This record gives sequence, C-alpha cells and structure tokens, in this order.
Amino acid sequence: AGTLSEISMSAWLNKDMVVYLDGVTEPEIPSWTLGCLDGATYVNSIDEAIALYKKRAKSLIKKARK
Repeated sequence: AGTLSEISMSAWLNKDMVVYLDGVTEPEIPSWTLGCLDGATYVNSIDEAIALYKKRAKSLIKKARK
C-alpha cells in the first residue's frame, strides 16, 4: 500500500519519480503502476537513469537562464 500511495501522490502532484524494479521487465509491471507512469522513460540501469536526469537538469538550467 505504501508504494501505491507514493507513486499515486507523485503522479497527482506531477513530480518526477524513479521506480527501480530490479529483475522486473516492463510487461511484468502491474497495470496500476503503468497508469501512474504515463509518459515514463524506461531505462535498463541506474547509470542510464543518472545520465537521463543530468541531461534534464542541464535543459532546465538552460531554460531558466533565458
């Protein structure tokens, strides 16, 4: 129930979230989770997730400076 609440609240508040599912493939993810992760970016490793967030952070900084 805790995970459901956390993911639902993050989705409702339009906040970024990272869901780490070690050893779970995308088709195995429960449907309620996929509903909260509309437009999600799936990565295969924590290194890919870090690189993605660094890229997004640079983009946000660039927009803020304009």
